[in-house]
Amino acid sequence: MEKDCAAEASLYDVWKVIAKRLKLIAGVVFVSVICATIINLLLPKVYRGEIVFGITSKGITSEEIVRLIGKLDGKKLKRILTKTHEVVTDIKLDVPGDSKDKFLMVIDAKSTKDMPEAVSEFIEYTNNNTYVKKQIEQEKEILSRRLEELSSVIESSTQILRTYDMLLKAGKLTVIGFNPIEIIKRVSDLKIEKIEVEQQMKNLKGVEAVGELVVSEIPVRPKIRMNVALVSMLGIFAGILLAFLKEYREKIRAENEN
Repeated sequence: MEKDCAAEASLYDVWKVIAKRLKLIAGVVFVSVICATIINLLLPKVYRGEIVFGITSKGITSEEIVRLIGKLDGKKLKRILTKTHEVVTDIKLDVPGDSKDKFLMVIDAKSTKDMPEAVSEFIEYTNNNTYVKKQIEQEKEILSRRLEELSSVIESSTQILRTYDMLLKAGKLTVIGFNPIEIIKRVSDLKIEKIEVEQQMKNLKGVEAVGELVVSEIPVRPKIRMNVALVSMLGIFAGILLAFLKEYREKIRAENEN
């Protein structure tokens, strides 16, 4: 019972000090909030953009690209983004789920208008990487050989059809079981495959943007509300501490005077 009474008295003493120095505490909080607001308003705004990249080469996975680029710190950013490194504050790469041919870039920059150029610089740097270029060249070589094979088969099949047509017109066709329709269909399928291979070679660039760059209209930093709220709480604690220090000094002074 005595302990409860002592605790209540102690809390009452604390409350009396706070009530007595309420103006001081409020002043500290007010000044803290004003200073925090001004500082946050003066800090450069940082905006965030997100874009998905696709990998056109089958010999490279998204995890390999992310591991190849590594952590993008200040020095590496300056090397990769030769024109926009002063504007870009941070870049993070991530592989969504178990994707093998796509990865996500999250880019923070002081200006939204410079983000597209930064993305272009990143693509150029990645595609000029020695490992990426080697994989692209190897795949292009394979596709080139495939094109040669398709062209040769198409030419041979076309020549067979010409010979068949000549023999048919001359009345000398004696081949039993020969079906020209199957060869015509085969030639048509080969031509379609050839077009697809040519398109693959044309699109074989390494890394390219998939979709549009999505940029936040509201800056992600500084977080003014959160920062001001945090400073307000610190201001309250600082104000209470100053109130008790002032109360303690006045008490010591009064005792000395007596």
